[in-house]
Amino acid sequence: MKKSLSIVLFLLVLLALTATGCVSKSNYEALLSDYNRISEGNKLLNEQLTVYNEELKLKESERQELETKYNKVLEENGAMQEQIEQYTNELNMKNLEVESLRQKDSVVAYEALQQKNSELYQELEKALEETQEAENHVKQLEKQIEEYEELELYKDIWSSRVKSGVQPYFRDVYLVNNSNAVDPLYKELLEFIKSDRTDKNTYIEDVYMCGDFAEDMHNNAESVGIKAGWVAILLEDGNYHACNVFKTVDKGLIFIDCTGSKAGERGPSSCDKKVSVKVGSGYRPKPLVESRWRWYSLGEIRDVEIYW
Repeated sequence: MKKSLSIVLFLLVLLALTATGCVSKSNYEALLSDYNRISEGNKLLNEQLTVYNEELKLKESERQELETKYNKVLEENGAMQEQIEQYTNELNMKNLEVESLRQKDSVVAYEALQQKNSELYQELEKALEETQEAENHVKQLEKQIEEYEELELYKDIWSSRVKSGVQPYFRDVYLVNNSNAVDPLYKELLEFIKSDRTDKNTYIEDVYMCGDFAEDMHNNAESVGIKAGWVAILLEDGNYHACNVFKTVDKGLIFIDCTGSKAGERGPSSCDKKVSVKVGSGYRPKPLVESRWRWYSLGEIRDVEIYW
């Protein structure tokens, strides 16, 4: 590099001399001064160039070192990527195993739940059967209680022939029942009897007799929602007499005889009568309201039939 710069300077001087043809002393000195100055500059440049070359060698060494480190890092990174990929594959495999186990656990849990549901269903069926048995038992008890209450209700009558929803086995008697009819209070029964005018009808032999009176009162009571019974009473002379019965809520069975007077006979303003009915006792009606009229006994009661 130094040799090249000297040659360049020499050529420049030679060119200057050649161009002028002749050189004066002052010009020569000036040229020499320029040459010396240029030489000094060239020397400094050469020194700087040497420093730069040294620095370049150092930088090149550092670059090579960095490149080596970079390649090493790339190599390590590649190895790490391979390891990450391996770990990822292993993790995916584990996840598949976990999912498989979860599904197996789900199947086991589902089967266990099905078994539990089956057991619960069997227990439920058993409980329902037991409940049904208990309900049937309760119904039997209720029926027995009702029968007992019926026996208690009719024990004073000593009659075993009590029928519901059955027409009486007597000529031309037809009862009309109301499914919504209920047992009345005694006060309600009296109010109905006083308002009912069946007792005002005329008794006509073989046409309109006691059974017809009792039939009309029964049907009239049912039509206004009062549960009523039709009663056939066998007397000691072998004849039957008819009246009505009501099962009051507060006073039990109340027997009412509404048979009216015969045509042409004098009679009370009201023929509604209350009567005690009991097998072996006499059948003697009493006025439901105060009256100077009295009714004689029709004879001893031998049997009683009640139709609700």
